[in-house]
Amino acid sequence: MGIARYLVLLLLGSALLGTTGCNVSSSRQHAQAAVDVFHRELNAGDLDAIWDGADDQFRKSVSRQSYDKFVGAVHRKLGRAMRSSNQSWSMHSLNLQTSIVLVQHTEFEYGAGTETFTFSVQGDGVKLIGYHIESTELVTL
Repeated sequence: MGIARYLVLLLLGSALLGTTGCNVSSSRQHAQAAVDVFHRELNAGDLDAIWDGADDQFRKSVSRQSYDKFVGAVHRKLGRAMRSSNQSWSMHSLNLQTSIVLVQHTEFEYGAGTETFTFSVQGDGVKLIGYHIESTELVTL
């Protein structure tokens, strides 16, 4: 009886790990695709699309006026995002909410920067909850 119970628990644990692994991989792919969409919208100067597509948590953390100033300055000073490569990523779960953070090295028309995107994982997709950029050119141009 003890061995059978142990095997059942082992199988359940393996099934849960397998499901989580697929979710992690899928969430990372969705987040990477969302970075590409962010850059396309930024390149087009479509700040409304970025704002509207972000999570409520993002919109509650910053006023629309501050967001427009900041993201507008990124677009104006650095220009179009040309190439972006993932430097690192991590996934966190707290209070039944999962987030994924991607750190990207991005080359723009007029410089480069390290962008940090934070997304909430929602079902089969992700939504932006945070954006940060470090760029010498952003402050000096």
